[in-house]
Amino acid sequence: MSRPPSRRSVLAATGLASGALLGSGRGTAVAGAEPLENGLGTVGPASGHADEDTGETVSQAWGHAVAEAQYSDLAPEVIERAKWCLLDSLAVMAYGARQREVDVYLGRAIDCGGVQEARIMPTGHALPVQEAAACNAFLIHAKEIDDNDFRGGYRPSCVAVAPALAVADWQRSTGRDLLLATSIAYSLTGRLAKMAPNIQAYGFMPSAIFGAVGGAAASARLMKLDADQTASAIGLAAGAGGGLFQYYFDQTEDKKLHVARTSRTSVEMAIQASRGFLGPHRAIEGVSGLNAYLQGGPTRFSAAPLVDSVTDWEGPLHITPKFFAVSASIGPFLDALDPVWRASGATAADIDHFRIVREWAPDSLAGQKILSFQRPATITGAQLDMAFSIALYLVTGDAGPDSFTEARLADPAILALADRAELRQVDVAAPFSLEVFLKDGRMISAPFDYPRGAGPAQPLMREARLAKLERLTRGMLTDPERRQLFEAVMSLDQVTDSNAWMTDIRALLASDQNAMLTCASPAC
Repeated sequence: MSRPPSRRSVLAATGLASGALLGSGRGTAVAGAEPLENGLGTVGPASGHADEDTGETVSQAWGHAVAEAQYSDLAPEVIERAKWCLLDSLAVMAYGARQREVDVYLGRAIDCGGVQEARIMPTGHALPVQEAAACNAFLIHAKEIDDNDFRGGYRPSCVAVAPALAVADWQRSTGRDLLLATSIAYSLTGRLAKMAPNIQAYGFMPSAIFGAVGGAAASARLMKLDADQTASAIGLAAGAGGGLFQYYFDQTEDKKLHVARTSRTSVEMAIQASRGFLGPHRAIEGVSGLNAYLQGGPTRFSAAPLVDSVTDWEGPLHITPKFFAVSASIGPFLDALDPVWRASGATAADIDHFRIVREWAPDSLAGQKILSFQRPATITGAQLDMAFSIALYLVTGDAGPDSFTEARLADPAILALADRAELRQVDVAAPFSLEVFLKDGRMISAPFDYPRGAGPAQPLMREARLAKLERLTRGMLTDPERRQLFEAVMSLDQVTDSNAWMTDIRALLASDQNAMLTCASPAC
């Protein structure tokens, strides 16, 4: 009898949860790597080979680029996308701060207090800057509706916007510097994540592994560190990331802690570098750096995908907003289905079953999770479960952050429909689809091209983004106030003091103060 495949090999073949195309395992060449030449041995943690001095390292190249970066380097479309990313994050944070469960994390930070350097957006509590960054990140990721970067299947804004906001508040940076720093964070983290899109197959959360690098670079730029200090901040951050993917299987919420810790770390590493702490300058390409650790086989690192044209700071062009509070791999299916389903006039009572069409094999772990459906144990588990999330949408007409409740985890109609989910495997390059089969024999199909982080080729989705803003701030902002928020973000490049700008934004978002987190006590 043949041995069953390991979970790592199954994950690597399926691209589970992130929606990215995962590699087939260690030793597989990925973007940024090429085979070793004969006779050079194996480069990796077990090889014992010392790094050779080959000139400027990735950390050093990035250190120079970040220290010398100017707002004028940003293309108009990069600036536009960065503003929309900030607007989305502010709305997501404001929504998250209205949920009582965030007290569990934010309450501890507020109780501990400390030097008042930066404030949590949007509650206004002043904390040490690294703690404010961590709380910002927690709020962005709290309700599973923050954005995606499909190049590496990671959640970008919780580890890019969160530290940038905190450090800009602390440093009283200009709006242009805030936009530049945010673009830097998206760009460097996105390039790293793209180089290793199979990291979940090794048991790690991409945002938690790579996010500290981009966040540290953004922090260093806002702190106006020189090239060497910035390179040290990047090197220190590259070695400080960490977060296990086990939350997916155990249906727990610790991924929110992962991104909070990552954002805190990114700021801490920049501060330590500013105080003279030296970072490993080959933390990315060294024999025991990120490259060797993630690839772990007979591969030679190539810096080209990381450093070529890095001053384009193109990261914001690859960010895709989320419109449903579900895993990144599920959202595109609901995005495609939503307009088709609404136009059909069909109701949940008309549905017999539905079919998911994508590259997953029926006997893969992802396929079996669909075909052998089990009731999710937690709300987080439900948001990561494809069959449940789709059934929830079809039964209730929505899968937004308010849709996932304890009562619906036990809803007989949702569970019965999820249990009838089917899966059809197609080639990874073929269009994916969600097919809903009605009792009268009709089939409603929603085919789409799965997003791969296509950059500027993807539409801005302005109207959908504005609808999301309205939804997340409903009951908090009036239409004129929402317009005021929009205009404040879109004119950020005219702001001379981010601290004052954030004070105005916070006053606007906290207009319904009774619904916001206002103290650390469980009785709040």
